[in-house]
Amino acid sequence: MRAHLAFAAGLLLTASIAQANQIGPISAYYVADGDASKFCKIQGTSFSCFNEVGDQDVIAVLSNSVEMMGRVGSNGAQYTLSGSPTGITYPAVGGYPDDGTTDNTNSYYLDWPNNNVYETGLNWSNPTFLFHVGSGNGAIGIAYDPTNGSFWTSDLSDGHIYDYSRTG
Repeated sequence: MRAHLAFAAGLLLTASIAQANQIGPISAYYVADGDASKFCKIQGTSFSCFNEVGDQDVIAVLSNSVEMMGRVGSNGAQYTLSGSPTGITYPAVGGYPDDGTTDNTNSYYLDWPNNNVYETGLNWSNPTFLFHVGSGNGAIGIAYDPTNGSFWTSDLSDGHIYDYSRTG
């Protein structure tokens, strides 16, 4: 009897894990693939990709829109949460912005390869230098942490994730 209960418990646990793996993110999760000129929305088991208007790779998701920053001379653009361009565009910023985030008051981006973090308006306007990311030379990801107002960055060159205050 004990072996049957252990087997049944194992099956139940396996089924629960399998179902959890199939659920995917509960909230919408957006990722950009600038090289393919697409961005994608992942939610639950649904995966949808949308064509970008130009070469855009830096993404920030607001409560009612997706804001894409232009790279290397290409304008940025605003999209609905379902991936349709709204017709609103933004001029490109200089350098090579590699990733972006927002606190819903401002947007922020990480410029590669100089590893500088900039603050902008929600439409990517008026970039202001915030701080230099002191990790290796491969800082490629940034996320805003609303629990303490800090920024998490990932570094491709050393494989680490770092937590920085607004002043670096």
